[in-house]
Amino acid sequence: MNLREKEIVLMEIQPHPIAFMDLYIIFLVPILINIYLIFKANYIVGSILQILNVELLSEDQMKMIIWTLMNIFPFIIMFLVKSAVKWLLIGSLMIIVAIIIKIQYGVSCEILGIIFGIIGLGLTNIYRKAHKYYITNERIVMEFKFIRHKHREIELRDIRELIVEKGIIGRILDVGTILPITSSGLGIGEDISMIGGAGKIKNINIGIGAGRTIKVPRGRSPYTLFGVKKPLKIKELISKEKSKHEEDHILTEISNKLERIIGDEEKETATLHEKRIEDSGREGLNRFQL
Repeated sequence: MNLREKEIVLMEIQPHPIAFMDLYIIFLVPILINIYLIFKANYIVGSILQILNVELLSEDQMKMIIWTLMNIFPFIIMFLVKSAVKWLLIGSLMIIVAIIIKIQYGVSCEILGIIFGIIGLGLTNIYRKAHKYYITNERIVMEFKFIRHKHREIELRDIRELIVEKGIIGRILDVGTILPITSSGLGIGEDISMIGGAGKIKNINIGIGAGRTIKVPRGRSPYTLFGVKKPLKIKELISKEKSKHEEDHILTEISNKLERIIGDEEKETATLHEKRIEDSGREGLNRFQL
């Protein structure tokens, strides 16, 4: 981070691990599932085949289907909660790669599932540490370097409001997110709720709809102080520095105005002095002529 002249870093922080608990869980669950399947897969397959009482599939095929369903389930839940297709793609890719490796090299899918889960946990930790937040006496800098590079700076004088959000676990562990709201409105999103309907009356299509939007504080992890420890203390520090900055700005303006006033008075005094000298010279010349 390149500091300006007289700029001091007051605090350097990163998100707390609990802030990315959902990402840790999504990769921890497959590890636990595959450990369970190592010991119980044969029992589960045998029970299912006994219940179905059919021989349409072999034991290995049934085992593969059960493994696939159990390992894709956490990613389906994540997809539904986050409304992000990428989680289905990640889960599907993990399963496809595991099946290919099993066919090519005969490695157990359960072992591969555990390995992929451990890799996912490691990548999640790297992703968390890719977030770095700097609070200085002049600005807030948010840096994110993970595949892509994202950078945001907010001058303290541009901050209009600081909002702190804590979840249930965040309240227990004192972890929360600080959303700096600027004069441009950055840091504010909208929640939209809508209802509509359509019908047909006497060959006439009729539609009706209604909705409303609510402005709410919102921001992605690279653009907010996301999941930081002791957010209220950090907020107080930012507010204190912002107040100092505003006071310095006001004092600077007052000083500049005083300098202009003094400069104008000095110019006026100099002009009057020159005028007096000129008047005295004219008066002396007139007396000499007389």
